[in-house]
Amino acid sequence: MLRHDLGRIKRMSALFFLLGFLSLPLPLSLEIYNRQRYSILTTVDSVYNGLSMFLFTSVVLLFTLVIALQLMNYNFGKRSVDVYYTLPFTRRQMIGSHLLAGFIGLAAPILLNLLITGGIAMVYQPQLGLGWLPGNILVWCFLAYTLFAATVMVACLMGNTTDTVLYTLLLNIAPFLILLAILCTFGAFVIGFDPSDLLSQAGQYMHPLPFCLVLIMDG
Repeated sequence: MLRHDLGRIKRMSALFFLLGFLSLPLPLSLEIYNRQRYSILTTVDSVYNGLSMFLFTSVVLLFTLVIALQLMNYNFGKRSVDVYYTLPFTRRQMIGSHLLAGFIGLAAPILLNLLITGGIAMVYQPQLGLGWLPGNILVWCFLAYTLFAATVMVACLMGNTTDTVLYTLLLNIAPFLILLAILCTFGAFVIGFDPSDLLSQAGQYMHPLPFCLVLIMDG
């Protein structure tokens, strides 16, 4: 079952790697090349800049959703559901296979792109070191896998792709909406309570995305 799942997502994982390469290692290479070509004395102080961080994060978020939908697409049609449930695997084994295949399919492109980025940094900007690399690998994989697992769980309960995407988006923004509603209520009825500072401080802990991005940028 695992081999079958990996075969289903191998092309999407390859595309993930390609777009990830265009989002992170390539911009870093071009930035270093431009600095050396035009004799810019300042050095690169991080492997990320504003554009590469935005692009790489977007690619990771996109493919967590796409790979989850690809693994669970049989659940969106009655015939395919009947076929899959006649296989000699329990539902728990199938979901476990999907989760493991998704982890491999997401972690491998992330790992390769970060290793390439680390190699480029060590060759051309050795002062950056590699101390950031292990933590970044863990954080990016954690971010991708938590969002992937959430999408798979939602897909198990939904009957089509549209509902899965909508409910996944709702699941991801719900913590922020709840926090915003609570703070706005206190701000409106509790005299002297200012929700703005608490919102910015607590907001990063309400979802893996801001929490992980803060860890990456601080690391």
